Amino acid sequence: MTPTEMEALIMNLDKRTSRIEQILPTLATKDDLRLGLAETESRMHEKFEEARRYALVLTESVRDDIRMVAEHLAGLIEQGPQGR
Repeated sequence: MTPTEMEALIMNLDKRTSRIEQILPTLATKDDLRLGLAETESRMHEKFEEARRYALVLTESVRDDIRMVAEHLAGLIEQGPQGR
């Protein structure tokens, strides 16, 4: 390998290293990832609890609707054929 070729390789390597040095500070560390994961888990837990509460409200609403229909049906049955 000639000195000129070696100089070209070294310059290319220097440019690539400079690009890597610019990117490195923007990469997440293990601690960054752990913190992000903990925050995500916390938000997921909150959203799950919110969804659970909402499902309970919906379930209770459906139960009330069924109860009202059952009471109305029971009233119609008590009236017999003439009340219909």
